Amino acid sequence: MLIPSKLSRPVRLDHTVVRERLLAKLSGANNFRLALITSPAGYGKTTLISQWAAGKNDIGWYSLDEGDNQQERFASYLIAAVQQATNGHCAICETMAQKRQYASLTSLFAQLFIELAEWHSPLYLVIDDYHLITNPVIHESMRFFIRHQPENLTLVVLSRNLPQLGIANLRVRDQLLEIGSQQLAFTHQEAKQFFDCRLSSPIEAAESSRICDDVSGWATALQLIALSPPGRIPTQPISRHAAWRESMPAIFRIIWSMRFWITSISQTRHFLLKSAILRSMNDALINRVTGEENGQMRLEEIERQGLFYSGWMIPASGFAITHCLVTSCASAASGNWRRSCRKSTVPPQKAGWPRDSPAKRFIMRWRQAMR
Repeated sequence: MLIPSKLSRPVRLDHTVVRERLLAKLSGANNFRLALITSPAGYGKTTLISQWAAGKNDIGWYSLDEGDNQQERFASYLIAAVQQATNGHCAICETMAQKRQYASLTSLFAQLFIELAEWHSPLYLVIDDYHLITNPVIHESMRFFIRHQPENLTLVVLSRNLPQLGIANLRVRDQLLEIGSQQLAFTHQEAKQFFDCRLSSPIEAAESSRICDDVSGWATALQLIALSPPGRIPTQPISRHAAWRESMPAIFRIIWSMRFWITSISQTRHFLLKSAILRSMNDALINRVTGEENGQMRLEEIERQGLFYSGWMIPASGFAITHCLVTSCASAASGNWRRSCRKSTVPPQKAGWPRDSPAKRFIMRWRQAMR
């Protein structure tokens, strides 16, 4: 028996901000093999794709959970989602999946593509929460799926990290549509619309813009602020506001549920706590502050895991920008650790930065823009 809710797209879209700029980008999804939506939790991935999917009949939706790492279960739900999108067109493949009459996932997908060869209309398959898949056989089978899927089929994947789906090759071939956390972050206009829908009394545009900047456009943080008691909306930078400090445990629980602090490797957890004292960093600073080597490789790995770090490519330097909420939560989690780590911070010149470099000028301009 299949659980219907796992094959149902979210339909409760009342009081959501319509992301016009992102929907415009997704309007061309049919020109790509894969549309990849990646960000940490709370950035509105599912809501965005639900808005985009509204009114579409040729779309199948598959919401994953950890139990879907079982190959047979994954196959049954994926084929059922395709059947929803095609109104039962792939009957042979559905029977094979139900009776488990296939040698491997790739052989089942091959039969699926044979049947879809007679389906000529645009077709979409959404897979939500793909980060929950850890089975390497499923990863390999989905790479096969993407390589051989019909031209009229677009796979839409939502994930908190970068999935193992041959992304680099798709980028090179211009077959990948990507939307990441920086694009999903609310703009000033979207934040104003968000508060207007949720607050009983209006908020000034300048006020909502400042709040949006303080949380780097993170939708979940905006929601927590909107739920504050009347009169408690911050009127000063959030990091210093009492209401924000009181709501920090709620945000910490959210990040905890994202496995931000409880990563499987304790060294990574320590790395995050130490590096959170830096708002911007490169490998030289990381090596000096954390005492670890290969700082750039560690930053790239953390970014792939979707842990609230953004990569910025600057001439002659590779930088990462720490999300402001990482710094706040690190402080809330371990103030003593944070204070002790601050003692190890070194001036940029001692970390190998020239006194006047493009990287340094970029960081100064970025900090001014974020105030």
